[in-house]
Amino acid sequence: MDITIYPSVIKGKARNIPDCVKIINFKKSIISYTSILRAIRVFRNYFIIYILDFLSTLKVEKINIFRYSRFSYIAGYWVRSFKFLLWYEGSDIDNNFFYYTYWMNAESYAVSILKRRNKSLVSVSRVHGGDIYIERNSGFLPFRRTIIKTLNGIHTISNHGKEYLINTYGQILNNKVQIARLGVSSTSRVVKSDNNIIVSSCSSDDPVKRVLLILQSLGEFSKQNNVIITWIHIGINKINFEKKYGSYITKYPNLKCKIVGTIPNNEVTGIYQKYQPSLFVNTSESEGLPVAIMEALSCGLPIIATNVGGTSEIVDSHVGALLDKNFVFNDIENAIFELVKHREKYSKMAFNKWKDTCNAEKNFSEFYLQLKRYHAE
Repeated sequence: MDITIYPSVIKGKARNIPDCVKIINFKKSIISYTSILRAIRVFRNYFIIYILDFLSTLKVEKINIFRYSRFSYIAGYWVRSFKFLLWYEGSDIDNNFFYYTYWMNAESYAVSILKRRNKSLVSVSRVHGGDIYIERNSGFLPFRRTIIKTLNGIHTISNHGKEYLINTYGQILNNKVQIARLGVSSTSRVVKSDNNIIVSSCSSDDPVKRVLLILQSLGEFSKQNNVIITWIHIGINKINFEKKYGSYITKYPNLKCKIVGTIPNNEVTGIYQKYQPSLFVNTSESEGLPVAIMEALSCGLPIIATNVGGTSEIVDSHVGALLDKNFVFNDIENAIFELVKHREKYSKMAFNKWKDTCNAEKNFSEFYLQLKRYHAE
């Protein structure tokens, strides 16, 4: 089976891929006569669909559609979907092409446009967090109902996401939602060699991740209990981190920070093997099903996490502590004491949770079989 990957964003170092996989790479070049003709053809073929979809959204959103946050979101979908259609019109793919989008976003919208002109196309999408929960998007995600209606299947990474879709769009889903969990590859369980308290975390600096809350929680723990805590954070540029959070760190002399920076995903577990954290912390305000927690579980790290999104599906009292989103300091303080005191017990259970729920080899094989059924129908 030949696979064509259409990346909406191209950055970083290219991975090694099998011979049957082709990557679409849009090179910057002078606009040619051919590309102009193609753009005119795309505009002529699909313009009416764009207009009808906008009018449908206007009917629901009314004057709110002209708020900058909403209209810019729609414009972004227009630009990216138009770019996808330009590629489609210039490609030589046939009608048996099977479309799978990793996110239910602008590219999924582009496929929904194609399907209204060619209903024989088969398309499915995976959904995570930012592409499913409207609360994470100021109450608005463009063209949701249009996309959902045209998809043959939707695969959520968590049961929480599945229930959210059913409760929000139940009348148009037509039993097309299934769970297809993400996963991470195998590694070895980290066994602590000393009694130092080392806490790890891994995330971008997106406000929803609440990195400052981690810093303040660990800082207060080190201050109030007069203990040294080493905090290892992965995912934020060191210079940017120090510029933004340096003034907070100075308040906690017992908190020793090691900011690893942004590293490739396949190097994250190596950091855990090297520094042997006592536990892993995630205090996000919203999540899908965090891969960062899966990576920590694969190393047998006990977990402290907030009960948001699908997190409760991989974190419970056996592998660590699940906190209320609006937890108070005593909650996380008690959790740290408990997990450090009984680390070996929680570590074994965390590693077993990874094997049962987050094993990439198992989960991806199951997902492949799910996708194969669409192609056979």
